[in-house]
This record gives sequence, C-alpha cells and structure tokens, in this order.
Amino acid sequence: MHLNGLPKISIVMPSLNQVEYVEEAILSVVRQDYPRLEFLVIDGGSTDGTLGVIEKYKDRIDYFISEPDRCQNHAVNKGLLRASGDYIGWLNSDDKYEVEALMKVGQYLSKHRDIDLLYGQAAQINADGEILKWHAEAYNKNRLFHHRDFIPTQACFFRRECLAYVGLLDTLLRWNGDWDLWRRIAKNYKLAYLDKHLGNWRIYQGTISYGKSISYLAKELETIRSARRHSDRLLTPIELKIWPWVLIDFFRLRPFLRWVRDRIEVTGRSDGSIIG
Repeated sequence: MHLNGLPKISIVMPSLNQVEYVEEAILSVVRQDYPRLEFLVIDGGSTDGTLGVIEKYKDRIDYFISEPDRCQNHAVNKGLLRASGDYIGWLNSDDKYEVEALMKVGQYLSKHRDIDLLYGQAAQINADGEILKWHAEAYNKNRLFHHRDFIPTQACFFRRECLAYVGLLDTLLRWNGDWDLWRRIAKNYKLAYLDKHLGNWRIYQGTISYGKSISYLAKELETIRSARRHSDRLLTPIELKIWPWVLIDFFRLRPFLRWVRDRIEVTGRSDGSIIG
C-alpha cells in the first residue's frame, strides 16, 4: 500500500467551462513534487475553451473524460469510482493547491497510518488570487455534526476504502455534498487536522456557493435537511442559526436588510462612528 513509505494519492478534478482558471488549477496539481500521484479530470462537456487547456496537459493526466453530467457531485463521483489511490482528494477547476501540499499530506499519512481523513488549512481567495480569509480549525466532532462545515475540500484527503462503507457524494445535495460526506466518514473513521496551508478556495460571482443566481432559501433548506440526516436532536445549533434566515428569505426581506445595513454604515461614516 505504502511504497517507499508514501501513500498513493488520487486527485479528482471536476470541470465545466472554467477556461479562466483551469490551467492554474491543473498546474497546481502537476507541479506537485509527489512520486505517487494519480490525476483524473472529469469535464462536464465544456464549450468555452477549457478542453483546449486540458489538452495541453494530457500527458500529465492519468484519466480524462468530457461528457455531460447531472451536477458537480455526479462528476466527482465518476472520478471517485475511477481512482485507485490509497487516499483521494478533489479539487475544483477554479481552486488550487499550495506548492508541496501533497508531500506534506503524504509524509503525515505515512507516519499516521490510522488516519482515514486528513485536512489542513485553506485560504479563501478572490478571482485574482488575493487572500480574503483563512479556514483553519482543529477537528471537533460535535462542531462538525451540529455547527458548521469547517473541513475545506481544497485541503482534504480521505482513504478510498471509506467509500465502500459510507458511499459516494449525494447528487441531490447541491451545496452540502462535501459536508454530508465528511459527517458520514466521521461516524466510523478517524479524522485529523494538519496545521499547514494546503489549498486555496476561490470565491467570485460565478461559483456555486456565492454566484449571483444562488437561491439562498433553497441553500438554507438543504442545509437543514442535511443537518436532520445526521442528528437526533430536536434542533441543532446550525438549524437555530438558519431558521431565521429561512423566514427572511421566504418573505424576501434580504434586500431590505442589506439596504438598512448600508444606510447604517453610511450614517456611521458621516458622524465618525465606528461600525463593528
């Protein structure tokens, strides 16, 4: 399993019309100085020039397919089924790994062979690659199940054998698929946090989580359904946090609240007050 002490790591990259960022994402994988790397690219039928970029690196890609899929989770699942590594990570085609990220992961896992899922720090970056905030939180099972998803996909690697027991990504979940999978793994396997910068999560208007077309109400209701799936509590902390927003978005009050916030900020700046 661990030839030369290092586990084989498979990286699955789902892609669809990401010509602006896909080359940077691919380079962040193929430039990893890691000897036991498998790289799979699953494209959903891009029409914007993405395929031309992927073609440039076909000799560095172990498996590639371009065909329509039902959703991003469906694309990732195709890669998960094809992957042969001891551990798997997936990287969206607009995100990127840090230099030597896989070596840091591989060296840690070679010394801690009881770990089934390892995650590290991820920086949230904008369209230009500038750091906006950090995602770095030590593992706490209670917080993972009942509070929020603090495991960044761009810095997470899990044992392939786990999938035989917990299953693949739920293709009915648009926003919570990764969190759902982490919780299924956490129920029966051992997780660990590596306090190192491993990946970068790009946030801009075209992303699934933060795009202009996002339905906040649909996202909130999906999060509640996902929380119910993993808890026998009457109400979890994440539900208590989200339900007020469900009502706000049901009555379409979010634009009004933004207007109020902006007016308060303008008033605060004009009279010298500090808005915290």
